[in-house]
Amino acid sequence: MKLNPFRRKTNGYFDKIKADYAERTRELEALRREVAEAKTAFEDARQALFEVEQKSNSTVWTRREQDLLRQKNAAEHHYDELRTRLGRLELEHRSLRWKAEAPDGLAKRVAELKALATRRKQIAAEREKQRAAIAKLESRITALRGEINQETESATQALIESGGDAPSASDALVKRRQDLKLLAEAVAKVRQQDAALESELGNIPAQERELRRCIESDQASVAEIDLHEQMPEFIQVIARAAVSKARAYGGNRHTYEIQIPDAALEAATASLDAEIPSD
Repeated sequence: MKLNPFRRKTNGYFDKIKADYAERTRELEALRREVAEAKTAFEDARQALFEVEQKSNSTVWTRREQDLLRQKNAAEHHYDELRTRLGRLELEHRSLRWKAEAPDGLAKRVAELKALATRRKQIAAEREKQRAAIAKLESRITALRGEINQETESATQALIESGGDAPSASDALVKRRQDLKLLAEAVAKVRQQDAALESELGNIPAQERELRRCIESDQASVAEIDLHEQMPEFIQVIARAAVSKARAYGGNRHTYEIQIPDAALEAATASLDAEIPSD
């Protein structure tokens, strides 16, 4: 999703966000490698001390054990220090990532939401075809069962009248029974496919809700970026109003409250809503 195309100038705020994010990413990758190495060094030092202690029969610390203990403690301290730095850097990196990835993330999630709406329609069409197929198959099954019942009754009567000399079932009857089995298997398969589609359809609302939540979060980040990008155009006007008000009436000159007209709020709401695809 692009930032506001009607912007007249930029102060490079978003470019700086992206540059800082790229730099923090490089630092994070390097620090993670450093933490992994420090962890290995600490575990090696702890294992070395443990092995020497296991072999020692002395009740007091030997010089070798004292040296290994100092090495273990130093390695542990270094490892803990790096982990603390890593935690702080990960928080900073995460904060920058939300902004740096927001425009592309917004476009990606809007596309995914549209794709879900399209898939919902495809599933509805596929299920309609399946229901028609099931109805047709079941109609054929009903008719075939009637034919089988009639022919079975005729064959049974013929067998009775012949005293057991007539064949028990004609080839046609055997064929109809085979057809009935195939039709029943076909219906079961189509119902299984329909159940799978129904399950997929049932998961779509939750996916849509999560995407809308993410889109709203991305919209907030993009709007904040756009605000900072366009701030130079009107910050001096706001600063003049804030300073003059503080001089005249007192108060904090670093802040200036602005009442947003209802019409502007409604327009902003409509614009944000229009970015989110609906069914």
